[in-house]
Amino acid sequence: MSVWTIEPRDPLVVRDGRPNQGRSESAARAFPLPSTLAGAVRTRLGLGADGVFARTSADELAALRAVAVRGPWLVEPDAGTFYAPTPADLVLLGEPERRDLRTIDALSPAPRATSALMDEGLPDDLSPVSARRHESGRKALDPPAFLRWDAFARWLARPGERAGEEADRFLQGAIGSLPREGRLHVQVGEHATAEDGMLFEVEGLRFVHPETRAPLALAVEVDDAAAAKVGSLREGLAPLGGKRRLVRWSRAGQPLPKVPELVLQGASRGDARSRVRVLLLTPALFEEGWRPGLSPGAPLGPGEGVTHVRLVAACLERPIAISGWDLAKQQPKRIRRAVPAGSVYWLELSGPPAARLAWVERAWARATSDAEEDRRDGFGVAAIGNVAEEGGAA
Repeated sequence: MSVWTIEPRDPLVVRDGRPNQGRSESAARAFPLPSTLAGAVRTRLGLGADGVFARTSADELAALRAVAVRGPWLVEPDAGTFYAPTPADLVLLGEPERRDLRTIDALSPAPRATSALMDEGLPDDLSPVSARRHESGRKALDPPAFLRWDAFARWLARPGERAGEEADRFLQGAIGSLPREGRLHVQVGEHATAEDGMLFEVEGLRFVHPETRAPLALAVEVDDAAAAKVGSLREGLAPLGGKRRLVRWSRAGQPLPKVPELVLQGASRGDARSRVRVLLLTPALFEEGWRPGLSPGAPLGPGEGVTHVRLVAACLERPIAISGWDLAKQQPKRIRRAVPAGSVYWLELSGPPAARLAWVERAWARATSDAEEDRRDGFGVAAIGNVAEEGGAA
């Protein structure tokens, strides 16, 4: 497996898929989908010496689809700093203009019998989630879109309350959202002149840190063994996304983050069972909609000596609609609903400590979507974390 960095030189156009009919502007997604990067990797692998896509036979297209891609990950290439989507179980409270009054708390499963606000539509086998502390007079604030990886790793290992200076240090370097930049275009007629009234705007994502102005990039991990059967990735400039905006491809100088040691220790705590959190780093596609498959053979199912995996609770935002273009069939793919990145699942693992430890190592940064094709595209890459303990951060 090799890691590649894709650094946009221009605002990257990744549209949300809604038609432009009746609108003069096209809205951009907050972050590229895994399938966008998987398609870019396979397209680059299929280029001939003249830069034209040359792998057009059925066997060659099947070999390209077999190349597994994990990502995209947001990275600051100059510093080698990775970022992760802010987990949905992180609650930010306080005053928008008073950073010293901000408080961070963690959502966690609550007993059904003690939940005063229990959703009547909640499945019988799941618990509601709530914060351990309820502070009156504090406003709920929108958390940043991305956390620095060092803060994210601490949240994986020790979710819980952080206040004042500790909360400020935790959020240092976080990214509220990638800056958006609109560009106005005009339709050119058959005589190479502008058509009257035919103006439209295209919105793109500027890959730069909003505060430090440091350049940001996308990182993807590519299955070298499968890629070698059809071609080779090359460094250099190439178009990506809408309007063929330029990006620079280069081999990454650092590997993807590893599972924190405190998470491994937490998973092996206890004799017969323990709970872990699964945090999605990329959107996931499950056959049951929002619910991941936990049967034997599933990415999050029993294995490595773990005899049973039970879903305890879930915390997720509204689904996102995804589609795409089928190169082989030359037609749009069907629209599907994906669980957004940042969603959190609480699982209970049954098995001896060594088996639970092996399960966590196997599941770390693995694509957890149900279908193999979706996993190869990078949907459902997950991180594993500890559960919140009584008394705040463990």
